Amino acid sequence: MHSQVSAGIAFCYVIYFLLLLYISIIPEKREEKLLLILNGQLRGGNITWHSLLHSFINFYSADLAYVGPPLDSHSYVSRSLQLKAKWVWEYNDPEDWATYFVRPGFEENDRRTLRDICTEPILNKQQFLGGVKLDGACSHPGSAGMLLSYRRLAYEKLIENNLAAKYTWIVYSRADYFYLCSPPDLDHFSMNKVYVPKGEGYGGITDRLHFIPSHLAVEALNITNHFLTNSIFWLDKLVPLTNVNLEKLLKIYYESIGIKVEFFDHVAFTARVENDPTSWSVGSSHPSLQNFGIKPKYREELFEALETCAVNLTALELKACIFQHKHENLSSFEFFEECSQWNASGCRH
Repeated sequence: MHSQVSAGIAFCYVIYFLLLLYISIIPEKREEKLLLILNGQLRGGNITWHSLLHSFINFYSADLAYVGPPLDSHSYVSRSLQLKAKWVWEYNDPEDWATYFVRPGFEENDRRTLRDICTEPILNKQQFLGGVKLDGACSHPGSAGMLLSYRRLAYEKLIENNLAAKYTWIVYSRADYFYLCSPPDLDHFSMNKVYVPKGEGYGGITDRLHFIPSHLAVEALNITNHFLTNSIFWLDKLVPLTNVNLEKLLKIYYESIGIKVEFFDHVAFTARVENDPTSWSVGSSHPSLQNFGIKPKYREELFEALETCAVNLTALELKACIFQHKHENLSSFEFFEECSQWNASGCRH
């Protein structure tokens, strides 16, 4: 009897140690954790902000960061973002965006590199450095230089706060997307590729929304440093091109460092309301949105999102109506209940 008990105890110990060995060998599944970094000006008003909260931040249980101009304490959206965000990195708009484009400690050398590229005869009238002035030597239209500068600033903060180690995905996005439905679940994405929405590529890759696996995030956002330290490479790539823009720069950069890109159907469109600042498209009115003061900046983007999300014009108006009156705590069930019951005409100003 005693020997049987001893054998039973020994067996239990063997099972216990085998279990410990199994746990040590099999890696623990990493919880999917996503950080959304919004960059640039907050546009689109309360409705656009609420759509982001409902269809993106709540959908992914995402943490939020912001890099852009100082937030307006009198603005509802700015105050809401300040409360929601884990990180807020504010930068005053400089007279010359070369201020943020260049690397700290290498300003003189980097400004010289920028000047050489921008004043290259075939490149001096392009639009990939908009906002970079260099005492008048550079006069590209648009805001690509500003958007590249925000990427560099986000890259610095990513390293400074060790954020790539804290998250599974880093999503780098504009701050003015009106979401008609949620993007794909993260289970549909590979951890070895960057995912961007279809469309608005202009010969390259849209800069507006990038889902980046965290182990690729630092390198993916490091385009300005690459640009400044590999000027011969970039001149060789850009001089033969026509209509050089930010989208083409991103495509060239990702290809050069071996980052693969895949596309998903778009679920949102960029929006603005009256008096929102803009350096490119002012947007155009749409019958389902004009009563809410919202203008889609790019109509094709709106049409793609309508198709992806299977939203007709009546439903679009209802969504705008609900996001006008509801806040981020609205559940998916409540949202669709509201959509099915409300009369859109009752939501108009």
